[in-house]
Amino acid sequence: MAEKKRPQQRNGFRTNEYIVYPAHGVGRIVSIEEQEIAGAKLEL
Repeated sequence: MAEKKRPQQRNGFRTNEYIVYPAHGVGRIVSIEEQEIAGAKLEL
C-alpha cells in the first residue's frame, strides 16, 4: 500500500492552497522548498 503524502505547511501556508496576490491575481502553492541564495537560506 502506498503511503499518503501529507501536505507541507510553513508559515501558515500549505501546498495545494489557493492564495491571492493583489497585483497578480489568484495562484496555487504547488510546493514549499528551502533554497540558499547568496549565502542566505530562504523559504520559497
